[in-house]
Amino acid sequence: MKNHLIIVLFVLVSLLAGACSSVATSTPVSDLSGGYPLSTKTGVEVVDNVLAAVASGNTDELRSLIQYTTAPCTTADGLGGPPKCNEGEPHGQTLQVLPFLGSEGSFIRQNEIGNWDGIDATAVYAVYRVSEGARREEYYPPGEYAVIFLGPPNELGVSVRIGSKGIVRIDSLFDTSPEALKLVIERDASEVILAPKSR
Repeated sequence: MKNHLIIVLFVLVSLLAGACSSVATSTPVSDLSGGYPLSTKTGVEVVDNVLAAVASGNTDELRSLIQYTTAPCTTADGLGGPPKCNEGEPHGQTLQVLPFLGSEGSFIRQNEIGNWDGIDATAVYAVYRVSEGARREEYYPPGEYAVIFLGPPNELGVSVRIGSKGIVRIDSLFDTSPEALKLVIERDASEVILAPKSR
């Protein structure tokens, strides 16, 4: 009887261990860290087109939604200002570019956009209409709308600025804490279309 009880206990422990290991190795549910799924809709067509392209992972589709900025190139040294001229290009030559803001400003030219890898995002944090009082810099259009995307762990978030026809600018977000993002929204938004979830 004692041996029978030991065998039954051994079988039960084996079954429980097997059940626990199968739970541990199952596919994890993605953690949106307080954000919305990339498939979220806002009811604003131009914004929803960008969201759908990011959700699909189709970089060509995303590239087709860029609304380029016209800017003259410069041969002047230093940070900021218009894009730098390439060797052989005269100062003031007109370029079509997508502006990026990070620790410094930069541009991707239309003829180089095929090298751009798109937006690596895991969730949508918020969507808002950009206020008239939002910071404006020459050659870096503020857009009409902004979508804050959260990236994978240990990656930067991005704010994608969208005009009437598509993406006009991309900003790197070095701090995606709720406090920092709240300040961005309070500073730049005239209307919050998709409010942040509490994290």
